[in-house]
Amino acid sequence: MAALFVVLYHASFYSSQYLGFGWQINLFGDFATIGVAIFFAISGLLMAELIQRSDPWQFLAHRIVRIYPTFLLAVAAWLSIDAFLGIHSIGFHLFSLMLIPAGQRDYYLGVEWTLVFECAYYLGLFLSH
Repeated sequence: MAALFVVLYHASFYSSQYLGFGWQINLFGDFATIGVAIFFAISGLLMAELIQRSDPWQFLAHRIVRIYPTFLLAVAAWLSIDAFLGIHSIGFHLFSLMLIPAGQRDYYLGVEWTLVFECAYYLGLFLSH
């Protein structure tokens, strides 16, 4: 249910922004916020247990391989679409691509702020072992 409300929130937001009609963003936004919190809690528990059973370097390598290639591919696809359609351009931001907490910045996809928190948590787990 948490995933469904997050998806419905994003679908409503983007249909409103790009197609001119939206649904009840506020309703889905409330549930989406709860859904994101649930995802963070479940992911945090799973990762804290996973690092206990594996080598910290292997844990960090798996997290990097799992997140960055897909993220960078999505950004490349978005920038290609942006260049073709001229929807929105934010320029080059290295810290946005690195997914490290480095203050206020623009995001290419608009949703990678969650990955910044995840990557910081993974690094914290790595450093604590």
